[in-house]
Amino acid sequence: MIETTFDKAFDEVSKLVDKFENNKQTYMSANYSEAEARQDFIDKFFTALGWDVSHLYQHEPHRQEVKIEKSHKQHNEATRKRADYAFYLAPNFKDVHFFVEAKKPSVLIQNNPQHYFQTIKYGWNAGCPISILTDFEEFVIVDCRSQPNINYALNGKHKSYRYTDYKNKDKFAEIFNLFSHEAIANKSIKNYVDSLPKAKRTKSKFGGATSNAGEMPIDESFLEYIDNIRNVIAKAFKKANPDLDSAALTEATQRTVDRLVFTRFLEDKLIEPVNHINDWAKSNNAWKAFITDCAAINVKYNGVVFKEMFIDKPNFLGADTKLFSDICAELSSYTSPYDFNLFPIHILGSIYERFLGKVVVATAKQVHIEEKPEVRKAGGVYYTPKYIVDYIVEHTIGKLIHGKTPAEISQMHFADIACGSGSFLIGVYDYLIQYHKEFYYKYANRAQKDGCINMDGTWVLSIHQKQNILLNNVFGVDIDNQAVEVTQLSLFLKMLEDETLTSTMAQGKQTSLYAKVLPDLSKNIVCGNSLVDMDISNTTLFDVYDERKINALNFEATFPKVFKNKTVKYLKFAPDSSWDDNLEPIVEEPMQEYETTISSGGFDAIVGNPPYLSTKGISEIEKKYFVKNYLTATGQFDLYGLFVERGFSVLNKIGKLGFITSNTFLSNKDFLSLRKLLLKKTNLQVIANFGETVFKDANLDVCVFIFEKEKKENEIKIFKNDKDFFANKFHSINQNIFDNELENFEILINLNNKDLKCLAKLFSHQTNLSNFFLLPRGIELGSNSDKISKVPKTDFSKLLVGKNIKKYETNFNNLYIKFEKNDKSVFKEFSIYNQEKILIQRIRNLSLATRIVATLDTENHLCTNTLRIGIPKENNYNLKYFLGILNSSVVNYIFTKKFLNKDIYAYQLDRIPIPNLNLTISKHKKQHDTLVTLVEQMLVAKQQLQTAVLKKDISFCEKKCNTLTSKIDAAVYELYDLTADEINIVEGINI
Repeated sequence: MIETTFDKAFDEVSKLVDKFENNKQTYMSANYSEAEARQDFIDKFFTALGWDVSHLYQHEPHRQEVKIEKSHKQHNEATRKRADYAFYLAPNFKDVHFFVEAKKPSVLIQNNPQHYFQTIKYGWNAGCPISILTDFEEFVIVDCRSQPNINYALNGKHKSYRYTDYKNKDKFAEIFNLFSHEAIANKSIKNYVDSLPKAKRTKSKFGGATSNAGEMPIDESFLEYIDNIRNVIAKAFKKANPDLDSAALTEATQRTVDRLVFTRFLEDKLIEPVNHINDWAKSNNAWKAFITDCAAINVKYNGVVFKEMFIDKPNFLGADTKLFSDICAELSSYTSPYDFNLFPIHILGSIYERFLGKVVVATAKQVHIEEKPEVRKAGGVYYTPKYIVDYIVEHTIGKLIHGKTPAEISQMHFADIACGSGSFLIGVYDYLIQYHKEFYYKYANRAQKDGCINMDGTWVLSIHQKQNILLNNVFGVDIDNQAVEVTQLSLFLKMLEDETLTSTMAQGKQTSLYAKVLPDLSKNIVCGNSLVDMDISNTTLFDVYDERKINALNFEATFPKVFKNKTVKYLKFAPDSSWDDNLEPIVEEPMQEYETTISSGGFDAIVGNPPYLSTKGISEIEKKYFVKNYLTATGQFDLYGLFVERGFSVLNKIGKLGFITSNTFLSNKDFLSLRKLLLKKTNLQVIANFGETVFKDANLDVCVFIFEKEKKENEIKIFKNDKDFFANKFHSINQNIFDNELENFEILINLNNKDLKCLAKLFSHQTNLSNFFLLPRGIELGSNSDKISKVPKTDFSKLLVGKNIKKYETNFNNLYIKFEKNDKSVFKEFSIYNQEKILIQRIRNLSLATRIVATLDTENHLCTNTLRIGIPKENNYNLKYFLGILNSSVVNYIFTKKFLNKDIYAYQLDRIPIPNLNLTISKHKKQHDTLVTLVEQMLVAKQQLQTAVLKKDISFCEKKCNTLTSKIDAAVYELYDLTADEINIVEGINI
């Protein structure tokens, strides 16, 4: 790597300034080219900043921090597709930190909107907030946070320098501290941009941004854009073809949008030399030109996107030609803000995942877009972030293919059995491509033999090789046919991601190759119901209509080559252990032939984010089928649990599965059967519990888990939150510890070995809270919310909700509810409220240190279902004895270690171990009375704190409450007979 310091960089750049100044007339002439300016000045400028621009150290093409576009320009300014320089930071060679767009010095860049439009377009599409426009003579920092718009492009000029400023130490320091290699490694751009005011948004004719201040990420912008395009096209189709029903209209609109997107992708990648979309916009009949070209493109690329369907028929009247022309004009690469050459495929997957969550609904006269019923039931569409996809893929597929040759990998099969828009399969395919690239870089002598193409001195995968990887290794299933098509589209885009017209032509001098550019994925990515097998025809549960709707699928029949064992001969030419030794090519060892049996009989790995849908959202007929056919379909089960079981069943005997799901299976009583499956039949390798940090705007606690089907003695690698995950900070715990029927097989990921011993001692007290209390929820208001009032009325009773209580205190907030003794739908057992009782908050934020919040109610309040009510059974104890235990650090420790739910469930409270005192024994009586007295003092102190006004009184009451908290904890520690070391373990939960 280039080593530099500020002083060294300043001296080197100063010499470049002197060189430019001494020959300025030559460098500013029109004859002095951009290529010369890059070689003489710009390359050396960024080398001085610590970047390996000339690749003196980073030889491996796929692991270079500076990617440089060839200097010759084949297209005019309006259709240029790639930035001159893209700067990355190892080991992440996928996410660009900033771009540099270079010009020759004779071009005046300061006031040319096209230059700024280009630069902003590069940055915005790749998620880079700032980039650089320079000819060395000028250096402009361009703000790329706003959607590109040629009319406002000059607003992107953020800060500019002349070449003479480079010799001013203060001004050069501004550049160095922002763009040097060292600065980028220290997150300089993020820190810099965080200090800037919000950017302005612009608005296009068909959406994609709003006029409000602030940035709109490209995925949100493009989703809004294609949502609006879909709406406009759907209405136009319905107007011209009034007999179209909702299903046909959805399919027609989806296919039209897909074709537009795919065509722009081909154009931006320079795979298609013609600007089709711009030509359609200018034609006399845009729709007819579109359909005609789609037929020709279909012959060329042979993919599902352009496959003939009813919109291609002469009797289908397309969108109004003026309307469709306007859509094409705005989507044209000449004016569109979107650059699909820079648009990450996973971002497109994110957009399509949400796009697929809606359908076009047509009535006789109207058209509108609405969420699919299953999406509404599930609470939305949850697109998996790329870092989760990458981790799961690396620790499943990555572990399985490590050290293997392409020939061995070609016999392996990887699937997502609920693939949606294909985000996980894109991740799988990308990982496989990168692995093959690195393999052939290392074993260059194999590259040509296996069909690689030499491009500018580097061996690259041919399209034929990429096709084979896709066809041999990647499989998917989804119940939604539109999702299947989009997955195929996404995989096609991924396959063509690094291709150009030149590289596709280099396949052979044979033009017939074009007919096979896109492989037929109809046997790899299929539409079907992964959870329902074809055996439904042998049951009486489903009629013919139900069978068609359910769309059952048999894995063995659908993927026959996946479920066959086969013996294959390989040429082994390098030891597995050498694979990670270095990144440089190695001399091949003599090849040896060997024979091996591929472990088929199922998939080698299954990855994904299966649907989350509880029994409330599943039809009764399907529920009956699941209960009959799935071991895990017990209690209030969820579809994701069934997908785990189904995935397990279609793995081969040594296969791996990696999912992101709700974390409810870890301890929720309804997932006991799923836990037993995981603990008794699999080798759990990773559990990463993220809580609510993964899915934006979703109140959903999730975790990642990975297992292999081969059962053996095993340590589970456990990440407790996202910070641990990113820092690769984890602890390990033996899987056998959780294989405990007495503990309901709960997977307690917050435990370590010290916790196990401490909890064992706490739970050695055989008496549980359930022996002393009933713990129902309060009133389920539902449709009876009209019976609530903020002012007292006749026959109205005081009502508490969860937020009205804190530890040892009640804050009644003037909420009343009408009580009618005969209204059994609301008040089933009013008598339970009409007594002294303990109240416990039912929903607690997992990020809070305190899990249990309880108080005493002596005023016969009614309560909503946001509270649990501790109704005492007959016993000799004072209620305050139990209140002190519930609010203690001991119970807080138990809940933090054993339960991951936000809801405080009755079965969890039931299991709290309670010291069973014999009050006829003086020691026990004293312990009981001491705790009761302390709790009484705390209740009084909390009341005093509530009424305190003066600062000194508030401070005094707070100190008194803190002291009493410590004393109550000490009294409870004594009850459980904890040692000093055990107390430290308990209190460590609050550190």
